[in-house]
Amino acid sequence: MSVEKSEVKVTKIEKAPSQYYTPHNMQPAQKEQVFDKGETEDAPYITEWIKENAQKKTKEERKISLLFSAFKEKIAGFAIPAQWKEAVFALALQGKKAVASRARWCGRFAALHAKKLAVSGVASVVLIGVSAVVIFSTCSMGFHIKLGDKDIGTLPSEQLYYDILSDVKEEVLDTADMDFEPSGELQVNMTLVGKGQFTAPEEVKEKLKATSSEMVPAWTVKVDDKQVVALSVQQDALGVLDEYKRQYAEEGATLSFQSKVEVEKEYVPVKLLKSKEEAFAYLNSEEAPLIAVQTVVEIEGEEPVAYETQQQEDNTKYIGDVTVLQQGVEGLKYVKYMTVKVNGVEKEKTVLKEEILCQPIEQVEQVGTKEPPSPIGTGEFAQPVSGTLTSAFGERWNREHCGIDIGASTGTMIYAADNGTVVYSQFNNGGYGNLVQIDHGNGYTTYYGHCSELLVKEGDVVAKGDPIAKVGSTGRSTGPHLHFEVRKNNEPQNPLEYLN
Repeated sequence: MSVEKSEVKVTKIEKAPSQYYTPHNMQPAQKEQVFDKGETEDAPYITEWIKENAQKKTKEERKISLLFSAFKEKIAGFAIPAQWKEAVFALALQGKKAVASRARWCGRFAALHAKKLAVSGVASVVLIGVSAVVIFSTCSMGFHIKLGDKDIGTLPSEQLYYDILSDVKEEVLDTADMDFEPSGELQVNMTLVGKGQFTAPEEVKEKLKATSSEMVPAWTVKVDDKQVVALSVQQDALGVLDEYKRQYAEEGATLSFQSKVEVEKEYVPVKLLKSKEEAFAYLNSEEAPLIAVQTVVEIEGEEPVAYETQQQEDNTKYIGDVTVLQQGVEGLKYVKYMTVKVNGVEKEKTVLKEEILCQPIEQVEQVGTKEPPSPIGTGEFAQPVSGTLTSAFGERWNREHCGIDIGASTGTMIYAADNGTVVYSQFNNGGYGNLVQIDHGNGYTTYYGHCSELLVKEGDVVAKGDPIAKVGSTGRSTGPHLHFEVRKNNEPQNPLEYLN
């Protein structure tokens, strides 16, 4: 778990004017004269310069002053002149950039006055000053946080603690619908921290949660960084995910999570803990976020190859009429391909190898192009078959003959007497044998009985003169002929009065 490192930036204090420090171009005698001055005469120089600059310090410089105060306490016990202590602070204020130049300055100072420095202990102060520069250039000001007797961590700002606490409150409210409050009295103390050594925010979060009795350590399943479910045992959490993934297993398949799925140990509200069975049921419920499981599998085998269809136009047939002249035959091929599925739904299919084992045979069809007729008849009927009238309409053999009989040889073509829709085309047990009925849409219906073969089916729209059947002797018949009826509103009419 990584977090961005924070640090407090130190603003460099501008160089002191020449009257407050010893210029490098002074002659040795001049330098010696300056350094021989006592406290009562020259000590205020550097002190006054620091005081002047203190009035225009930026926010970052005030932070540095706090650091210097802490450092000053550490050397307060040294028995050295006050002006050298001030010099140490002035030296430290110069920051990283000043280390090299001030070190050279200190070196020349030590060479000129080694004996005096050795006696007075000032050499130790110079060394401390150089050390201070290094310390302040590699350290930052931090805030050590405690709740009661529990260490929470060290942060670059006090505000960051409250930001992290706010995140914890929001997280607990979102996942468990409960308010979170840490336990223990808050203590914040300023301290020096090595650069990059602050406590990670995620670690602070967990330490905050640990202060509450309503939170317990658990293994949480996270989907796309969102906490979904928590279990007490790590192996159970991993087992639930494995069981969820195996729902989409196939022979020879490779399974993987497409969603970002993690198992992490962290503190969670007690009420969120679930058993292994409860966790699995929850992950499969509509309440839980969808976990995408990718299945990759290679499949090989033989597959049919579809045949192509060639169509030939026929202007003697109506649009929609199709006659197969040559039946198509499927081919056969060997194929190996890779499929990618997400939660069982195929998303991608890539052919790895393909080889034709048997070529398909195309199908040839004849299709009609003639405009279909109107289903409404003209009211005038054409003779349905060529032949001889063998029985008239009316009473015959002491019973009513509802149509006329036209004798013709078996197989003679029978035609529709007018436009209409075929409403009946099958064998009839009432004596008609193979029978066709056409509704002409204007109150008239025609019957064609005793047929040897039926050429139309129910629902077909036919035009006057279209072939619909062939003459036969099916049903109650004494020889091949067509029994033809004309009915108006279902009342039998004499067909001879309608035929032209």
